[in-house]
Parts: sequence; C-alpha cells; structure tokens
Amino acid sequence: MITRITQKRLMREYQMLFRNPVENIIALPDKKDILTWHYMIYNLKDTPYEGGEYLGNIFFPQDYPFSPP
Repeated sequence: MITRITQKRLMREYQMLFRNPVENIIALPDKKDILTWHYMIYNLKDTPYEGGEYLGNIFFPQDYPFSPP
C-alpha cells in the first residue's frame, strides 16, 4: 500500500511541474495510480531527434522518495 509520505511527495512534485513546467517535457501522473507517471518529450530542435515525440512511463515504488523510480 502506498504511504502517505509517498502520496504527498508525488502530489507536491506534480504541482511543482504544473507551476514551473520544464521546456519540451510533459509529465503527468496516471489518473488511477499516482505511482505511474506518463511523460512526453517533444520539439527537440537542433538535435538528431528534431521533429519527434517520445513517450514513456515512470514507475515509482511504494516507498518513494526513499527508493528511486
């Protein structure tokens, strides 16, 4: 079961990303599982990846931030 510390930390990190977005990256927690986040990296100008969109998932452990994703 997810700990309260983990839940609060992930919500705080989501709010921080929402208020201060990182250029060319979108990251959102899954609507049903805050331990799973979806991200997209896009619009990478002047790189070999220009024009691409890259999707991925990040899986956080139940004891995050004491263990890495």
